Amino acid sequence: MTGARKVQVHFCENLVEFFSFLQPVHESHIRMRGELLPTEFLADVQRYLMGSERSCQRLLSYLDAVLRLDVPVIRRLLAGGFLRPIDREHDLDRLLKGASTPAIRSLWRLIHRPRTIPTGVGESVRPSEQAGSLGVPEGEPGEEHRFCSELVRDFPRLRPILERHLRRWKELLPSEFLCEVRERLHVDDSLRREVLRWIDRHVASESPRLRILIAIGFVSTIDDQAQLAQTLEGARAPNIRRLWHFVHGEPTMSPLPHPTMPPPITVRLDVPLSPEFAAEEVFSYGLVQLIPELRDSLEEHMRFWWGEFFPYAFLPELVPWLLRNPTSYRKELVRYLDYQLMAGTRRIRSLVGLAFVMYVDTEEQLARLLEGVDAPTIRLQWECIYRSTPEGCL
Repeated sequence: MTGARKVQVHFCENLVEFFSFLQPVHESHIRMRGELLPTEFLADVQRYLMGSERSCQRLLSYLDAVLRLDVPVIRRLLAGGFLRPIDREHDLDRLLKGASTPAIRSLWRLIHRPRTIPTGVGESVRPSEQAGSLGVPEGEPGEEHRFCSELVRDFPRLRPILERHLRRWKELLPSEFLCEVRERLHVDDSLRREVLRWIDRHVASESPRLRILIAIGFVSTIDDQAQLAQTLEGARAPNIRRLWHFVHGEPTMSPLPHPTMPPPITVRLDVPLSPEFAAEEVFSYGLVQLIPELRDSLEEHMRFWWGEFFPYAFLPELVPWLLRNPTSYRKELVRYLDYQLMAGTRRIRSLVGLAFVMYVDTEEQLARLLEGVDAPTIRLQWECIYRSTPEGCL
């Protein structure tokens, strides 16, 4: 199973866990198909909702929030399985049942009316109006947008990809754009080596925001080790390779470099991991590689536990750390945890849910934790744990 397919399967499994009324749909799908096929399963869910009198606003609101996240693999799954089979806007209205879901409606229009990109009632945008500014909203710091801007500036042959991207999405979606760049590199070998070396240098930069952007938009879309080898062939990009291992939960022999972070001493991945918690240890250690400020918390954890590392004890320590350090990469860490809770393996979802979300004790803490960041899966799981929900959750 490819990496992208795994992410989509995990996302579908998570939907069934959160929304228990989808369990019969899931069971019927498995009986008919023999396995979970993500696109076909989302089509089954869509048909179920069309024929059901149940109010599914919670599910639809969650899918709408997920679409607003910049996760290419999930957006393409929802487009192909959930929305493409709906031919008429009247049927879309029947599906949505009055729910406020602007992202779902916008993506449906994009699929079925690709020549018109709505920006308002009766309006459309010309590509040239967006291409000049790279689609960066005015006043937004946009470190990820600047990264994409510099990439196109340094490699002008990527500009047609950007212009096509802006015609399609009406704004710059950095992760989606990086995914499209990676697809283009397969057909331009000389450009591939240069771009990979350029991106590899940014993996080693001091910015967790850029690391997470590259992880979600570029590295997570490389399906397996064979495709990784094909992508990196002839290009010296060791940091991309290491990041791939962290994102896909596989041990690597060396850490990601960081200008201000010495090589780890207390935690090493070139020694045997605990068999029962290997995936959780790799994931937790990867967080420290992505967010170097967590290093002090990790070392304190190791001192407390006499040199041992326990993922289910380390993640709960992140909640008070984030609340004490509201400006220290909180948004980046929360966004990455939300991504893993939405589309990670079952073991990683359990770890994030039981060892992170469950330790957010109050709604006031949740609001502080999620302030200014879209994290719909963390919010949904917290509500499922601490509130009764008529639609059924974990």
